[in-house]
Amino acid sequence: MLSDFNELVMFKHSIFSLPFIFIAMIISSHIQYQTIWFGWKLLLLGLLAAIGARNFAMGFNRLVDV
Repeated sequence: MLSDFNELVMFKHSIFSLPFIFIAMIISSHIQYQTIWFGWKLLLLGLLAAIGARNFAMGFNRLVDV
């Protein structure tokens, strides 16, 4: 089941996009708060938002293509 889900949403593409998202979070935190660390809460929220948005988009694309 997990391999089917992995194939459906291309989880490795989500992992590839994470460094770019974290760089954007670090830059925006530096601009807003003058520090590069934004806290555990925002790190977790950013991770969930990135993976959730990517999985939703890929799943919706597969649904529309059918």
